[in-house]
Amino acid sequence: MNLKEILKKKVEEDPDSFISKRIFQIFRVLHDLNIYFIYITGNIPSHRFREFMYRNIFKVKLSKNSIIYWKCRFFRPSNVHINDNTIIGDNAFLDGRGGLYIGCNVNIAGNFKVYTMEHDITSPTFESTS
Repeated sequence: MNLKEILKKKVEEDPDSFISKRIFQIFRVLHDLNIYFIYITGNIPSHRFREFMYRNIFKVKLSKNSIIYWKCRFFRPSNVHINDNTIIGDNAFLDGRGGLYIGCNVNIAGNFKVYTMEHDITSPTFESTS
């Protein structure tokens, strides 16, 4: 059992305890920081630098001959797969929480948004659902 599973079990056992609330807050802050760093990366005007960051830091599976234009935002970028000859337009939003596979020779317009999951509003931890 890894640390994430242990902490999740602790939160599920007693979601109203002080420790459970702090665990959830820490994960929330780390998650929000990750989203913020991805957002900042999307605003950098260099294609090469953004692609380097997406591939190597945020683990987007991005084909060498595909392009992500600027201001693209992600949820769970490590689950986003973009194949050959694909273009992602400005201000796109790609949600990889449920896994997102974009095929070959695809041109996605600017301001396009795709969501693969939603949240359970009755959950104490606001968990994602399919």
